[in-house]
Amino acid sequence: MENLVVTKEEAKRLDSFTINKLGIPAAVLMENAGRSSTFEILNRYPWITSAAILVYKGNNGGDGLVIARYLHEAGKAVKVVLLADPKNFSGDALKNYKIAENLKIPMIKCVSGSTARIKFLLNKSDLIVDAIFGVGLSSKITGFLAKVINEVNKVTQPIKVAVDVPSGIDADTGKVLGTACKVDLTATMAFIKKGLLEPEARSYVGRVVVINIGIPTSILIKQPKKGKSSPAKISEKGIDIITSAFASNVLKIRKYDSNKGDFGRVLIVGGSRGMSGAVILAASSALKSGAGLVYAAVPKGISNIVESACIEPITLPLPESKEGSFCFDSIDPLAHKLNKIDAILIGPGMAASLEAKEFFFEFLSLLVKEKSKIPVIIDADGLNCLSENIEVLSKVTFPVVLTPHPGEFGRLIKSTIPTVKEKRIALSELFAERFKINLVLKGAYTLCTKGKKKTSINFTGNPGMASAGMGDVLSGLLASLIGQGIDPFSASKAAVFIHGLAGDVLERQIGVHGLIATSVVDTLPLVIKSLYRG
Repeated sequence: MENLVVTKEEAKRLDSFTINKLGIPAAVLMENAGRSSTFEILNRYPWITSAAILVYKGNNGGDGLVIARYLHEAGKAVKVVLLADPKNFSGDALKNYKIAENLKIPMIKCVSGSTARIKFLLNKSDLIVDAIFGVGLSSKITGFLAKVINEVNKVTQPIKVAVDVPSGIDADTGKVLGTACKVDLTATMAFIKKGLLEPEARSYVGRVVVINIGIPTSILIKQPKKGKSSPAKISEKGIDIITSAFASNVLKIRKYDSNKGDFGRVLIVGGSRGMSGAVILAASSALKSGAGLVYAAVPKGISNIVESACIEPITLPLPESKEGSFCFDSIDPLAHKLNKIDAILIGPGMAASLEAKEFFFEFLSLLVKEKSKIPVIIDADGLNCLSENIEVLSKVTFPVVLTPHPGEFGRLIKSTIPTVKEKRIALSELFAERFKINLVLKGAYTLCTKGKKKTSINFTGNPGMASAGMGDVLSGLLASLIGQGIDPFSASKAAVFIHGLAGDVLERQIGVHGLIATSVVDTLPLVIKSLYRG
């Protein structure tokens, strides 16, 4: 159940139940945590040769000592920095300290005074493991430990990995308690901690990966008997994490006697003079992700460009305004093409001129008048048009998916980007609930929601994807999945996961510089193949 989000209290209760009721020793959980974290580190960063493990006296430090042992056994040059006197260690942390001592793993005690020695070690290491504080931290970090964390943040070359949560981050609120470690990877144990998803924590946690430590999923699935409480009553918030298992399960198996009509007819409505690329990317993405047939409805002035760049879609050249955008006259020719369409995407590169806005609202009115049930994805300039009359959503007869970034969502709700980022879950849920639509709020940890207690968060993707055209690729992929018969909410979740995963594959191949939208499009089939059950 790696997709669940928990508070500190819930995590503590799950640990206690596993240890005291199920009988799985805490030492086993600690061993699993350290071993699995090490495997994750070595898989992601196989080139590391040296590591500095920063250890304090609690269970988080115990996890760090297990990591030190496995890295040592893997032939890495490991140095453990003890930030507390070993006399103050207890329980399983003490046991793992003694094991490390018996294995003669180099350990250096630095509990006060100058941080010069620590600074030297950090700069000489390929990897820094932050095993100082875990989820139990509730007060500000001050004094010597604050100095150590500041030294960690100063070095730039080593890879930095946090155990469970970065030291100094409140696991519930995500707030910085005095100071906090900024890391590249957070190896969080068993479940996502709520604070890791909060805006203030985002620049500290890096990539988040859930480590399986052996807590049985059956205790989360099993329903309590009448009159008894579940030991793991943790999903009332309705927030979960999108996983590869989910994406795999929603992809439909293809029969051998299929034809292109079985895999969805997608209509993409967009483009304008100077903005043909958006439609090309969306159409290419829809096709590369399995759509059977894609129509690209574009202003006639750019139809030749679209046809030259992407030969598979059927182009529908429509009358255009003097500025080269859609206009009122574009409606009638398009209306005759709506038969047998399974999904509509409107907005990429469409422009937001007065005539384009008139076209947009007339098109929605046409769908309402026809009592259409075709799912509609509204993206990019479609969202900018929509922001001028958001109440039109109250009249629609068809499923709607909106795919804004924070700026576009801010315009939809008449708010600012900082406010959207600070309260993104609450604002998104309220908006989706009010208009009964599906919302994909893009950004770091893209979220998908259709209302309160119906929210999923995506952890795939990377900073290299912050480049032009990525949103067009996502919307085309989403239209394709809906066209293939996946319900809009499930399709939204699968689309953001697959889109981000394609970016992650490219990051591993070429890094984050020069990661462009067309490369993501070309990677989609490989990613889908890796997830596909059929």
